[in-house]
Amino acid sequence: MAKKRDTPPNPNEPRASSNGMHHYDDILGSELVGLFRTSVTGRILDCNHALAQLLGYENREALMAVAAAELYIHADERQQYLEDLFAKKRLNDYEVLLKHRTGRPVHVLEKVVLREEPGRASVIEGMVVDITSLRQSELEQRLLANNFRQLTERIRDGIVVLQEGKVVYANPAAEALVGLERLAGAAVGSLLGEGDGHAVEAMFAALARGEAPSAIHAALGPGAGRPLLVHGLATWHMNRPAIQLTLQDVEADRTLIQERLRAAMAEEVNTSLRAEIEQHRHTQKELKQSRRLAKSLVDSSLDMIVAVDQKGIITEFNPAASIKFEYEPQEVVGKPSRMLYADEQEYNRVQQEMDRFGAYAGEVHNINREGAVFVSFLAASRVRDEDGKVLGSMGVSRDVTQAKKDRDSLRESEERYRDLVDNATDLIQSVDGQGRFLFTNRAWRSTLGYTVEDLRSITIYDLMVDGQALDRSHKWMAGEHKVRTGETWQAHFRAKDGRLLLMEGTSNVRDEKGSPFIARSIIRDITESHAAQEKLVKHAAKEKALFESSAHLFWTVDRRIALTSFNKGYRDMIVRLHGKAPQLNTDRKKPRELFAPEEYHDFWKTKYEEAFKGQVVRFETDLLDQQGKRVCNEIYLSPVRNAKGEVEEVFGIGHEVTAERLAEARAREQAAKLNAIFENSADVMIWSVDRDLRITAFNKHFGTVTTQATGNTMKVGDSIRKTFSGIVGSEEDKEWLAIYKAGFAGKHQHHESRITGPGGEAFWIEAFISPVRDDRGEVVELSGLAYDITGKKKAEQEMLENLREKEVLLREVHHRVKNNLQIISSIFNLQRAHVGDDPRCLDLVRDGQGRIQSMAFIHESLYQSKNFAEVDLANYLERLCTNLVMSYSLQGRVNLHTDLQPLMLDLDKAIPCGLILNELVSNALKHAFPGGRAGRVEVSSALDGSKVRIALADDGVGFSSAHHQGSDSGLGMELVQVLIGQLDGSLERTTPPGSTGTTYLINFERS
Repeated sequence: MAKKRDTPPNPNEPRASSNGMHHYDDILGSELVGLFRTSVTGRILDCNHALAQLLGYENREALMAVAAAELYIHADERQQYLEDLFAKKRLNDYEVLLKHRTGRPVHVLEKVVLREEPGRASVIEGMVVDITSLRQSELEQRLLANNFRQLTERIRDGIVVLQEGKVVYANPAAEALVGLERLAGAAVGSLLGEGDGHAVEAMFAALARGEAPSAIHAALGPGAGRPLLVHGLATWHMNRPAIQLTLQDVEADRTLIQERLRAAMAEEVNTSLRAEIEQHRHTQKELKQSRRLAKSLVDSSLDMIVAVDQKGIITEFNPAASIKFEYEPQEVVGKPSRMLYADEQEYNRVQQEMDRFGAYAGEVHNINREGAVFVSFLAASRVRDEDGKVLGSMGVSRDVTQAKKDRDSLRESEERYRDLVDNATDLIQSVDGQGRFLFTNRAWRSTLGYTVEDLRSITIYDLMVDGQALDRSHKWMAGEHKVRTGETWQAHFRAKDGRLLLMEGTSNVRDEKGSPFIARSIIRDITESHAAQEKLVKHAAKEKALFESSAHLFWTVDRRIALTSFNKGYRDMIVRLHGKAPQLNTDRKKPRELFAPEEYHDFWKTKYEEAFKGQVVRFETDLLDQQGKRVCNEIYLSPVRNAKGEVEEVFGIGHEVTAERLAEARAREQAAKLNAIFENSADVMIWSVDRDLRITAFNKHFGTVTTQATGNTMKVGDSIRKTFSGIVGSEEDKEWLAIYKAGFAGKHQHHESRITGPGGEAFWIEAFISPVRDDRGEVVELSGLAYDITGKKKAEQEMLENLREKEVLLREVHHRVKNNLQIISSIFNLQRAHVGDDPRCLDLVRDGQGRIQSMAFIHESLYQSKNFAEVDLANYLERLCTNLVMSYSLQGRVNLHTDLQPLMLDLDKAIPCGLILNELVSNALKHAFPGGRAGRVEVSSALDGSKVRIALADDGVGFSSAHHQGSDSGLGMELVQVLIGQLDGSLERTTPPGSTGTTYLINFERS
């Protein structure tokens, strides 16, 4: 359709035909494609009923009354359309934006041809396909994918989606955990560490069988990165089966817990208990504000948001969900969430995946109040508290029912369009961003011989043979080079039977958000025509290219030693050497012209005379050019015979070898330098051996040291094992043999060896063994470098002795700290004699003495142990509890029973733990057995995973029913609460069934 002009009708223009388009209607129908014929001046000459309906007109006559220019939303698009058509004469799959009769935009694809006939006005003919629904569906799909991407990109765990062993999607958390800026496109095998491949393959096999595999630990990333906890899930991505991996950084969680422990201990030491209570109240207030803000965000969301508790009962129902499900919030809150699912089995499947992986993402079938079923995309996850306890679930979903209908309609439209393309005579293909084939028509497959099944396992890059064309294709798909409209390219494709076919075509690369994602190409086979043309060109250019080559010198002389022909290379060399151009002399009556001194020509005359005798003469010249620079040429003179076998001319060939001769000189100079370095290394022993471990070379220092150490003189060809057999033991000889074996396997080796000389003196050497490869890359020899490190070894020995001295000093420090604490305890013991008979004062002194004694036990354990950082908790608690029973003089009346599992605990944990047990055991001994009552106190400890569990139980009188834990607490229990906070642990007090006694259970992380 062309732009309309306000001019009277041109009698040369083609007239509208009343029957011109009716036969197209009969063929294609009224609902498939629109057909049109227009003049270049913009009048619609003919069209079918389908085009009129597509643009909103009642019939074809109503559309033909409208100017073509009025059907475009933007006038510049109409002008660009005409310019492209006149430039190319034919447009295929040309996308434009037309205007519906109601004014709304209509996206169409046009296939147009410009008919030009002599003596008649040009006519534009074409067909139109409506792709508006396709563009709307693509927009909705991008919005839906963007919402899902935002959801996955905000969670802390990594999400990776795999298809055919490659990463097709990864959220930022996954890329941060793996340590790569971009995961998409990476093969999963390249991310795995050694030994993790079998576990991952087992997970993938279980998912393929429909099983739910357990999480595994795997090291992912460059250099077999840090270990991650990997959960696998079978899912769908872009309408294709996929595997979703959820990555959790266990080490980061541990580090976070440790940082929280340190922060909590510092906070407990520097902040009073009342300040903590006030801070807690302030936190509760901010939490309420945060909840109100979160609720307002949920209520304003356009997506459906539903929250449930741990039993699946609905607790939140935002307005968007209320509108879609047609329930008021009060009608569904408090009811089971399964009422929103059309299929109970689908609801159970969603819950199972959330129980297993903590999250779910995919399509589900929902049902509203009226019983209407609709499809929505659901992204749900479990909500947990700080301790990992499940509080409930939160789901965000969006109705995608219309999107699925649009996709089905689009698929039908594509099938019709594919049928037209598949019957084309040109070769048509479509590939994605990775070069995988999305579509090939019948002509493409027939020409290249590949089946649809073959194309599933290969890419376009596998077929392209030319490196330049392959590089250009990669740049197109990487967005580094924009494809110009109508740009023609050529490349060799390898057919299935091995033939190389030269293809010529045009391509159209589509972008999404600035990145190419699909490329369509129309190709034709020009192998035969190109081969014939190339053969003609080569045949005509061979002789000319050979003779006119500037890289070589070609010339001929006759028996007069006169030049009868020469090429540009010869002329340039003569001008360079003598400053004068040579001249041809084919006139035998005219004497030859000399371009150099007579002695130069006399030298050449002797060489030519040898060639005229029928000999091939080779020699080199070494001269200085006009700039005073050295010029070396290699010359060949060959006789040229006539039909009688007589030599009538001499053909000369020469080429410059200046660079080679200069390189040879530099190589000789460099070899001399390297030899000087090799022979004059005073502190480094250098040698090399062949595969039979025979010495092939060594420097002077190596020979001197060998003579001093073995008493023998080293020679090239000697066995290095036999040479050192007298000073190297059998075990050391085996180690050296293994080192040489690994070196010949291509591995660099580093070894330290102790050698004893003939006089019994010992010295150490540090050796580096490296493979020496030939031109084929095979290891033919090993080179060795060695240094004397006897001084270094002596320094290391001195350092170890200093370390042992420091350990003795540190043990003495702990011993003195223990003695000082014991003195303080003795002072408390003396103080008890001066406080009178006041029971309260006696208890206070005794409690303080017990606390000091508990810390003294720690330092006593440390100086008696070789480990100054950790304490044996079982031994420590045994001594502590026994001492307390003795200090209260309850032996014989109160029995102490312990069941303590041996485990090591660092000082930051052991001291608070000992003080807590001191207070709890003291309380039990003081208050649980009044009036001389006999009883039993049990203390047990165990390690449950990473948690330390300590239990303290007594069968005493227990607490009264009116007593509440945390109330009426003295200094001891306040101290216990503070210390529990330092451990970031928990303290639970219970009364066993059928007993009046008390049990305390202490839990905290070991590290």
